[in-house]
Amino acid sequence: PEPKTGRAATTVNHCIVHHTAGSNTDTNYLNIVRNIYVYHTQSNGWDDIGYNYLIAQDGTIFSGRDAQGLADEDNIQGAHFCGKNSGTMGVCLLGNYNTSQPTPSALQSLTTLLSWKLHKENLSAYDSFLHPDAGGSYLSTIAGHRHGCATECPGDHLLALLPALRESVSNQLEKCIPSSITLQDQNSATLLYPNPNTGIFWIDQYPNHTYSTYTITNTLGQVMLKGKLSSFTKINTQLQTGFYRVELRTENGQVSHKSFLIQSN
Repeated sequence: PEPKTGRAATTVNHCIVHHTAGSNTDTNYLNIVRNIYVYHTQSNGWDDIGYNYLIAQDGTIFSGRDAQGLADEDNIQGAHFCGKNSGTMGVCLLGNYNTSQPTPSALQSLTTLLSWKLHKENLSAYDSFLHPDAGGSYLSTIAGHRHGCATECPGDHLLALLPALRESVSNQLEKCIPSSITLQDQNSATLLYPNPNTGIFWIDQYPNHTYSTYTITNTLGQVMLKGKLSSFTKINTQLQTGFYRVELRTENGQVSHKSFLIQSN
């Protein structure tokens, strides 16, 4: 049967990674996705597949929940995160990753999909935000189902790969930085410019002084510079040419990460 009508749009801050806990050898991926649709709609009584996207072992990316023209498919609220679905996009890898490792093809497609989504939303792979339905707790932009729910999903092996996945996505995002850009965080109140720069840039959070400290790290994660932030701060890094990341932190621990490029004069 057709999916039920009625959708809710959501602004995504969190990409939630899942696994189906199903077969690792069945290669009839279209039939697997069809069976998930039947299970979610006919057994669970949901409007459609709970995930926004599904990824097969050969790297094929399948559409999940039909947007029905309301919004982009990646901004349609799903049913995959134990009743805490607002602000999330669900991506499910076919297979059981408590017992096996994900295939390189599936991981490459997952990296590509998450890089596209985070670039679209101007998010960092290392960002974390308060989740509106998670009791006031912070949740990473790339998180596993297990990080917010009592479940083994996405499996021990896939969960262990999430730090490397964030790094791969971050590297892809850095390649997407154009020759001239102003980076902006979620609340549209903090600007980092110019970017690229020669090692000197400004962080402007006037009139809302949201973040209190900054930490600059290189691509290896080594801390290069720390300091305090005012509403308008000039930072002279005296660092060499290359990519760097600046972590902005509030007094209550909320964190946002932005990448920038230092070019020679």
